[in-house]
Amino acid sequence: MQFGVISPIHQRAKAYIDKIPPVAKGETNTTCFKMAGSLSAIDHHGERLTPAEVTEYVTAYNAKCQEPMPPERLAKAIQSGMTNGTQPAAKLADVSFQMPQPEPRDFEYLTRAKTATPDTDGMIPVELFTQAPGILSELYQHLCASCFYELPEPFFAACLSLMAVITGRKISGRNDLRTNLYCLSIAPTGSGKEHARKTVDLLLREAGGSSLIGCEDIGSAPGIWSMLQEQPACLMQLDEFGRMLATMTQGQQSHKTEIPTDLLKIYTSSARVEISGRAYANRDNTPRINFPHLVINGTTTSAALWDSIQTQQVHDGLLGRCQIFEQRRYAELSKNAAVLDGSTVPLPPELVDRVRFWIEYQPPSNKPLAAMYPKPTELDYEPAAWDRWTSHSANISKRLNSEDSIAAAIWTRSAEKAHKLAIIAAAACKSFTVRAEHMNWAIALQNALTRKMTRRIEDNVADSRCEKQKKWILQKLTDGPISKAQLTRRTQKIGARERNELLTDLIEAKQVQYSKVESKTGGKPTEYFNRI
Repeated sequence: MQFGVISPIHQRAKAYIDKIPPVAKGETNTTCFKMAGSLSAIDHHGERLTPAEVTEYVTAYNAKCQEPMPPERLAKAIQSGMTNGTQPAAKLADVSFQMPQPEPRDFEYLTRAKTATPDTDGMIPVELFTQAPGILSELYQHLCASCFYELPEPFFAACLSLMAVITGRKISGRNDLRTNLYCLSIAPTGSGKEHARKTVDLLLREAGGSSLIGCEDIGSAPGIWSMLQEQPACLMQLDEFGRMLATMTQGQQSHKTEIPTDLLKIYTSSARVEISGRAYANRDNTPRINFPHLVINGTTTSAALWDSIQTQQVHDGLLGRCQIFEQRRYAELSKNAAVLDGSTVPLPPELVDRVRFWIEYQPPSNKPLAAMYPKPTELDYEPAAWDRWTSHSANISKRLNSEDSIAAAIWTRSAEKAHKLAIIAAAACKSFTVRAEHMNWAIALQNALTRKMTRRIEDNVADSRCEKQKKWILQKLTDGPISKAQLTRRTQKIGARERNELLTDLIEAKQVQYSKVESKTGGKPTEYFNRI
């Protein structure tokens, strides 16, 4: 039976039957009884053969035996075998499995020497960081000049977080849009993620913004409300955020399961005069906050974050409001001699002064309670800048209905997030007008972030173990065709039979291409897998 016609579970059934030769007289009944039980036990990710399919296979085998049983006796043996003779699926682990026949394609190029090509690994173009407006690029360049390991995306997440908090409750865009952000900085463990956190903390303190520095851990939802009552605008730099997210969403600690809901409410309420937390028996204990401006920069590793995310969380809205900056590989050691000598690179005084301007800035107001109910300065817009944003927003809206549900859930927030970035870009230049260049830069960065975030969610987020393992295998195939031996080494935590089953499913779904390259010395051909 050719590949493409027979399903994986039937391939396994046929492979099992082919290993059992026709038996002599007197053994047919026992063999058919055992065969019916074994076939019923074959489990392919929850799929099993139907009684009719088991009967068809055993009947065909019975006909090959020296003394075939009559239909009545055979039917009883099959029924008894399926009921009483079923073996645990684990006992069938020695059943041989045949990979599908390769497609007739020319894969000879796989044996040739590869030409070296730059591996961007899906990174955001670094020009969007180095050429960012004002304070953003200045702080980014300082982070790169003072680090042991350069992490472009996590570094820039820290830059945005700084600008977001120092402009909190002080400026707004049209429709009263505020600059609060939730950023996630992802990098391998031990790669130097703490450098950006320490630098931002030091910069805020030197510029007189110590009151903007929030807590570094979240103990409970009420704890967030208590902090915001004292610090309505603050930056929380949270380490090990992936593990924290897992405890919030997977019910590992019941007092943390309310945190994601509260974070979403706080994010969407930054322009509200007053929001309140959960009601208590004593209403005086119910927290109330005016114009909450919470900024988060959470650092984590790739595995810790993506292992804690499920599809429902993508649709719920919190993840779609986050800006995710991910560096997937370790960076090379810095060539900066001053850093390698152990010297501390001081903060540029000009940078400290520019940050201090926004920390000390107070919006003009005639209200006697301006400190409690601040009215932010609304930025002006160049006509070209606003036209660019409205056109961008309209284009996204047109595409949403043609996207799958996950992509739509991410893209639906992209225009608003680009608008926030444009406001931050103007402020980074100490400008109270959003110009066309600010909007163009913001849309370019946001489009790159959204596309990358969509790809990473598609590659990593799954609700079932089987789906997660398939996506894990696909990740191992991202750098071009690799041999079966290489793939086996990369996926050693999956057993041989299960790996073959998963690969077969991926090949049938046209997500993976399978081919063979004949040996020039007459030896065994090499099998290759390539992500389509």
